[in-house]
Amino acid sequence: METMVKKRKDEEKSELQMQPLGDVFQPSRPRVSPADKPNLPFIGMEHVEAHTMKLLGTVPAGTMKSSSVHFQPGDVLYGRLRPYLNKVYRPDFEGLCSAEFIVFPNAPAIDTKYLQYFLNSYDFVSFATHLNEGDRPRVDLKQIAPYPFPLAPLLQQRRVVSAIELQLGRLDAAIARLQAAKAKLKRYKRAVLKAAVEGALTEEWREKHPEICTSVRLLEKVISEHKAIWVKEELEKFAVRWSEKTGQAKV
Repeated sequence: METMVKKRKDEEKSELQMQPLGDVFQPSRPRVSPADKPNLPFIGMEHVEAHTMKLLGTVPAGTMKSSSVHFQPGDVLYGRLRPYLNKVYRPDFEGLCSAEFIVFPNAPAIDTKYLQYFLNSYDFVSFATHLNEGDRPRVDLKQIAPYPFPLAPLLQQRRVVSAIELQLGRLDAAIARLQAAKAKLKRYKRAVLKAAVEGALTEEWREKHPEICTSVRLLEKVISEHKAIWVKEELEKFAVRWSEKTGQAKV
C-alpha cells in the first residue's frame, strides 16, 4: 500500500509543471457600462473581506457609474489595489465588478478553486505586496504574469482543493468551539461574581464556621470601634477647650 501511495505521489510530481501565471490565464472578460446591465449584482473592493475569500455583500449594478468588468460563474476576482489586503473571491453567479479586480476567467482545464487558493497563498501575497510602494499600491497583470503557477492535471487540482477545504473546515469548527468556550467562560465568570456578592459562594462554609464573622458583621464591628474612638477623642478635645475657657483644671 505504501509503495502504491509513493508511486502515485511520484507520478503527480512528474505531471506537475511550473508555468508562468500569464501563460496559463489570459483575463479577457469585457468592460461594460453598469447601465447596460442594471439588475446584475455588483462587487466592489469593499465587498470582499480581506484574507478570508468571503463576500460581504453586493449592490445593484445600476447604482454604479464607472465602467465595470462583466464576470461569469466560476471566474476568480483578484483585487489588485493594495494587494496586501489579499482580496480574492470566486463567485458562483454572474455579475459586474470593479475594474480594481483582475478577473481570471473560468477554464475547462483549470479548477478555479485551485487558482483561488493559489492567489490567496502566503507566498503569492508576499510577492504581490512587494511589487509596488505608496499609499495605494496597485499591481497589474504584467507584473504578476511571470510568477510560477503549479499547473497540475485537473484531477490532481481537485484533490488539492478537497484537501485544503477539509483542513479549512476543521479550522472553522475549531474556531467555533473556541468561541463557544469563551462565551461559556464569560457566563461562568458572571455567575461566580454574582454568587460571591450575594454570599452564596461561601454559604456552606459559613454554616460550618458560625464563629467566624461575616463581612457585614465585621464591617459593623469596625464601624462601632471607630465610632467609640472618635467619640472618646472628641470628648477629650471638648474637655481641654472647656478647661482653657473656664480656667479650671481638666478632670
